[in-house]
Amino acid sequence: MDTVGVAFAGEFVEPDRDARLSPDRLATVNALKRTSLIFIGVALATACGRTPRTFPDHPMPSRVVASPHADALEDERPFTFDIVVKVTVEEVLEGEELRAENERLGIPLHTPPTLMVWSSNMRNHFGQQGIRLTGVEEPPTRRVFEPENNNEVFHWDFSERVANGESFTMARTYEGSLHTYLPVFDAATVPIEYDTLDPVYLFYTKSEPYVELTNEIRVAAAEARGLSAVHPIERADSIFKWVRNHMTYVYPPPERGCLSALATGTGDCGQYADLFVALCRADGIPARFVGGLVALDAKPDGTHTVGSHAWAEVMMPDGSWWPMDATHEPEKGFAKLNTNKAMAMSVGRNIPLPGVPEWARYEFSEVQGGRTDFMQTYTLLATGLKIKTKTTRKFRSLD
Repeated sequence: MDTVGVAFAGEFVEPDRDARLSPDRLATVNALKRTSLIFIGVALATACGRTPRTFPDHPMPSRVVASPHADALEDERPFTFDIVVKVTVEEVLEGEELRAENERLGIPLHTPPTLMVWSSNMRNHFGQQGIRLTGVEEPPTRRVFEPENNNEVFHWDFSERVANGESFTMARTYEGSLHTYLPVFDAATVPIEYDTLDPVYLFYTKSEPYVELTNEIRVAAAEARGLSAVHPIERADSIFKWVRNHMTYVYPPPERGCLSALATGTGDCGQYADLFVALCRADGIPARFVGGLVALDAKPDGTHTVGSHAWAEVMMPDGSWWPMDATHEPEKGFAKLNTNKAMAMSVGRNIPLPGVPEWARYEFSEVQGGRTDFMQTYTLLATGLKIKTKTTRKFRSLD
């Protein structure tokens, strides 16, 4: 697990492994770390008789994809980026010890030791362009487009290969360019009204975990919008400024999701994004969460520290998407990415994943109900194993 945070433009950037956990879940993980045993329960889909989730073998409609305005790309920064995740199996439980652990976690007693990893593929998205996957070590078991947000997901299933002392190294190398993304919004050319029957509109204005559209959220959205804002970009601007005035950056947050952010007025970048997305959706503006990474200070070897970050995006009535980072002032974060350091790794909350066993739960894993809350570097699921994980992220500028 990543255990340190780094500074990004004056804000704290939390580690992506611990950052995804609520305090209760984080306490559980820390307890497991103290005992040096990670027992994350899961039942194999085949063992449970679960009907496999189906995924398309092609991308979703282009309206789901964030296409940049070509003339808004500035400050090109060519790069290479290595992501390496290594999982070492130190012990495989067997017999009564395995059965007892399965019983403790409330999963089918016959569940064999299991190890699965998921990760989203980095692709072109606003300021990141020309992205190419140039190297892969340990090809994934499957590679699919998830059917909701158009994330391309890699899935590794090592369950039949686990053995004492076995190591699995999932390494990827990317090349491409990062840019500052500074588009100019012309409200006169964008319609005011949405097609409220459009499936994309309906999907990104719905209530869901971490983005619950409660009465409290709707009241706050009405207050944030004010009386004068009419065009969706004006309404989003009012909500953006309201979130910045309401929130104080605190890491770790007391709890994850928009409701805690609204109630406490505190949180990290993920809380800013969740609250902004929820208020926009409550006001009828399609919005979504973005899980990403940022290239930070250069190290003596020429590589850069890579931290974790999150922001949001809103869709206008013409189908165009606009980035929104409420952890920054409007001139830096509203409808732009005023940095050539940010890398989007996934979009959306509650992302569907292929191959998730039916009994996996957030109490002891990072997946539940065939989904994960969000994705940055990787998502892990293991049971009946004592393991160690190590993540290496190396970003190198080529300019």
